[in-house]
Amino acid sequence: MRIAISGSAGSGKTSFVELLSKKLNLPVVGEQYDLFFEKKGRYISPKDRLREKIKWLLEEKHQQELKHASFISDRCPIDLFNLWMTQSFHTDKGQTDIIYNSCINYIQKYDALILLPWDDIPLKQVTDQDSKRRRVMKPWVQFRHHSTIVGIAMQWFPLDRILAIPKHTGDAACRCDYAISALNRIVKS
Repeated sequence: MRIAISGSAGSGKTSFVELLSKKLNLPVVGEQYDLFFEKKGRYISPKDRLREKIKWLLEEKHQQELKHASFISDRCPIDLFNLWMTQSFHTDKGQTDIIYNSCINYIQKYDALILLPWDDIPLKQVTDQDSKRRRVMKPWVQFRHHSTIVGIAMQWFPLDRILAIPKHTGDAACRCDYAISALNRIVKS
């Protein structure tokens, strides 16, 4: 099974992916978003470098996924397209058309897309010693990102293969149990 996990920052994607991969015995294709940052909280610059890095990561993740018959992907083309748009790269119509078509093509290869809920886990500023990234833990910024991600998912992916984890499902273990049960229904249909 090829599973993509998506949702806003701070929704618990990475913890969920790690636990789900253990329960399903599937390899993980990591998110690799640290590549977009030079210093804590600052995207790489100039913007041309960031644009090229997004394009590179889209292809890199796709190539990593092709190495596995089954996997769980922490973030997916939807997340990368959301980043592309929020960084205003959509002003370059030609490049945006290419990214858009690549993202749609890549996402069709997933068997299921799991969307974690927004605002189910208390947002707190996280700074990793090993990470250059500083997550933006402003709830309304994350709500905007999450709403965009869900909207893109509904446009690009078959609705019967989208699993939206409901709010208040519980901790990562409860979320995994819920997801596994729902994934079994998706596989049977």
